[in-house]
Amino acid sequence: MAVLLTVLLLFFAGFVAGFILLVMGAVNFDFSNSEIPPGVNQPAKLRLIHVILISTAVVGRILENLGICTQVSFVRYMQGRKILGRDPELFIKDLWFGKVPGRILEKTGLCSQITFGRYVRQGRKLGLDPKLFIQDLQFNEVPVRVYQPKATSDGRRRGILFFHGGGWVFGSLDTYEKVCRYLSRESDSVVVSVQYRLAPEHKYPAAYEDCLNATQHFLQHLELYGVDPARVTVCGDSAGGNLAAAVSQTLAGRTANEENQNSIFQ
Repeated sequence: MAVLLTVLLLFFAGFVAGFILLVMGAVNFDFSNSEIPPGVNQPAKLRLIHVILISTAVVGRILENLGICTQVSFVRYMQGRKILGRDPELFIKDLWFGKVPGRILEKTGLCSQITFGRYVRQGRKLGLDPKLFIQDLQFNEVPVRVYQPKATSDGRRRGILFFHGGGWVFGSLDTYEKVCRYLSRESDSVVVSVQYRLAPEHKYPAAYEDCLNATQHFLQHLELYGVDPARVTVCGDSAGGNLAAAVSQTLAGRTANEENQNSIFQ
């Protein structure tokens, strides 16, 4: 019994010492390799989060070297843990969005997992909106849905190009229908939702090209939709945000090149 107790105490002491060394190493790495820019409201909290992330990655690497699990699996486990209890004002449920059932259907040959995943994520087709004109159109052969407020405007409206999310694999015009209607109504803007081609059927840069082509078409026909050229926004959710950044950078680069060429020939 005494031997067992001694072993447990030594193990506990080793664990505490290892934990302290881990934290000290993470803190030293954070201060040595990162600098918080001025203007951050809570720099101490930011450093604490960074130290926790570093520590988690180090422990994951140790477990991977021991053959217990991969570093990625451990980091996903730590980040995916539920730390909140019940919320008295909410009903919260965990649902399967097609992953396991989709795999089963794929194995039985009924449909692919991706097809089933897209189906369960597909938003319900909504009816008419009393405050919006909604049209399904083609911009340079790219399907789009245009939302225009019915109320009269004193001047030209804002224009918003919206690229949906879904990891470049999922998502559609219907999936983000409520979001786009809300944007158009609440901001009194003309919203163009773009249905770009999805992977894996259409590989990169298909989605980017569709978003760029639809954006260029819209910019060339702003007057038709009563949009102010100085107030056009390109935005998106998740993967759509990446596409919005890529399109914006491309258009900004072309504008800069055109200005340089004009200055050369003047």
